[in-house]
Amino acid sequence: MLQKFYERAFVFLKLVEQEYASLCQSCAEWESLHLRFLLYYLIRFRIKSDKEFCLYHFQTAYRLYLDKFLLEGTTLN
Repeated sequence: MLQKFYERAFVFLKLVEQEYASLCQSCAEWESLHLRFLLYYLIRFRIKSDKEFCLYHFQTAYRLYLDKFLLEGTTLN
């Protein structure tokens, strides 16, 4: 199930990597960050099926999460 959600968000996640390139150094760091946030998101919003997963909501939540770190001036690695 996790793989399905990750694949649905894949293009968006690659765009995020380009836009926020200064936050992480390697592909492994990005993959780790993407998966950690995806897990948090699925648990936090109790998503159990494809019907409950709204890609737009996930994208918005992820951007807010990254912007919070940017405003604090921290790195994500």
